[in-house]
Amino acid sequence: MTAPRDVRVSRRDVLKLTVGGGAGLAVGGLLDWPALKAATENLKLSNVNEFTTSCNFCSCGCGMIAQVRDGKLLKMEGDYDHIVNRGSLCVKGISMFATHASPQRLTKPRYRAPGTDHWVEISWDDAIGFMGGAQNTNEECYLFQKAARLLGMAYVEHQARL
Repeated sequence: MTAPRDVRVSRRDVLKLTVGGGAGLAVGGLLDWPALKAATENLKLSNVNEFTTSCNFCSCGCGMIAQVRDGKLLKMEGDYDHIVNRGSLCVKGISMFATHASPQRLTKPRYRAPGTDHWVEISWDDAIGFMGGAQNTNEECYLFQKAARLLGMAYVEHQARL
């Protein structure tokens, strides 16, 4: 065991501590902390949650970061830490946010009966669909195809045509 070191405090150290503490107290007294907190709650990035996701347009699986506040998507950008794209996105990936935020985006399922030329809104309970894509394996796509056919779906499309 070593002997305790002799701690010496110089006049310069006392002066630094006094000036620093006095400045901290002065700034603390000048700022109204509750008002400052209330003012910053409405800033651009307050209460924003970030989620990592992947682009759904092609089979590359590029990483994206979605910023959400109160259940509303605010921004999407490439994920710089993702191994596939390192933060860059193609034109389809960049347009993902515009597609999501478009006022022309359908929010309810529609159905067009055989032989008609118009679409009718139906409930989500009546809508049948399968989600599959180019990021799935061949075996998964085969099973999706078989399940969709078992449910009587005559038209099955694949994402790779986009």
